[in-house]
Amino acid sequence: MRSKFLTHSFIPALLLATSGFVACDADKKLETAKAEQNEVARKAALESAELQRKQMSEAQALANDQLKEVNEERRDVNAVAVEQQKDARELGAEQAKDRADLARENRDDALDARTNVAVAQAGVEKDRNTMTEKPRDRLVKLDARASGIKQRSIAKGASAESDMRNALVGFERERMIAEREVEALRTTAAKDMHVAERAVEVKLDALERTLDRLEKQI
Repeated sequence: MRSKFLTHSFIPALLLATSGFVACDADKKLETAKAEQNEVARKAALESAELQRKQMSEAQALANDQLKEVNEERRDVNAVAVEQQKDARELGAEQAKDRADLARENRDDALDARTNVAVAQAGVEKDRNTMTEKPRDRLVKLDARASGIKQRSIAKGASAESDMRNALVGFERERMIAEREVEALRTTAAKDMHVAERAVEVKLDALERTLDRLEKQI
């Protein structure tokens, strides 16, 4: 009887103990699961934080690279601008030099042209002086001959003097015309000078023939 009682008492106790063990094992499993969950969450948080730091670092590096590129481009742009300004200054200086050289060349050319004109004009004046010198000498000789004719006619008497005076009127008129033509040679155009000179020579030749005739009449 007692044996049966003990048997019946032991079984519930064993069940209770077994259930306690089961409960402890479940709690442990729960705790383990929670711990694992927490570990997973911690690792996920760490990995997320690491990924965030990595991405932020990459973004910062990209931003730094972009800023570096922008700064390099800005330096390149500034360098290009400086080079362009330098080129513009050099071009401006070169163009100013070219303008100054051209102006100097034009002044030199103008001076040379004026000098050439002056030299040519002096040559023309020399030619004109030479051209008028011979006709003037002929006029002087004609005047001397006419004076000699007058003196010889006076020596021959009043009648001869009167006749010669009247004969010399035409000579003196033509002589004055010839003198004006000689003086006109100084202002005659260069292209007309030789024609004018020949006309003066013809006039002087005629005056000499007139005096030749008058001399024979004395």
